[in-house]
Amino acid sequence: MLFTSRAFWAALSSALQMTRDAHLIVTARTPILAKAALTANRGLDPEIAEMASEKLIAFVEGAAGAQQGLARLAAGMFAGESLPKLMRRAEAIGLAACRPARRRVRANAKRLKADRKVLDGAFTRSE
Repeated sequence: MLFTSRAFWAALSSALQMTRDAHLIVTARTPILAKAALTANRGLDPEIAEMASEKLIAFVEGAAGAQQGLARLAAGMFAGESLPKLMRRAEAIGLAACRPARRRVRANAKRLKADRKVLDGAFTRSE
């Protein structure tokens, strides 16, 4: 009998939600980037600087979380922990690395969704 843990289903659900939110973010930000590319002589939209900085911050936070998880895994290996526990620790490394990006994607989707209305797959500014 095949058994799938609840953690797997939770991670899958979270990944699917993140995919939906990422689509929303890309759709909302594409016009901003296109406008900046077409009017290069004007100053950049503050949203562009925020996009770049949040990616870097999420990367650093994810790398730090993954390193902490790796240290816990190595300590568990040296302590002689069981294989299932070590496998859970290995899974935790990936989740810790993705957590900051997921958090930022969710926050951006909420912010952009509140700022804009979705009509037939296209975005229009809410007044």
